[in-house]
Amino acid sequence: MRYYELTIITKKDLPSLPIQPVKEQRGPNFITLDFYAEPGKISELEKALKANSLRYMLLVKKPKREASPRRKPPIEKPPTFEKKVREKVDLDILDKKLKEILEQ
Repeated sequence: MRYYELTIITKKDLPSLPIQPVKEQRGPNFITLDFYAEPGKISELEKALKANSLRYMLLVKKPKREASPRRKPPIEKPPTFEKKVREKVDLDILDKKLKEILEQ
């Protein structure tokens, strides 16, 4: 992901919550702002915020780790069974045996 010079790129929440006055100034608001910036630019922003006597809190989020693609479990091959090979029987031989059995 590219770094942008203090540009809002993710989200901007502006709840209007009253907080304590800063140096006798009325009407302060609580604002949250998410952005990406280079580390050097963040220190410059912090200096500018101190110069303007603003209350602030800078939080550095750890970059999210990209999830590795899930792999499907390997498909196991079904066990192979040996097929019993039957010998082909000749019809003439069957007829002879049948006659022998019937003659008895």
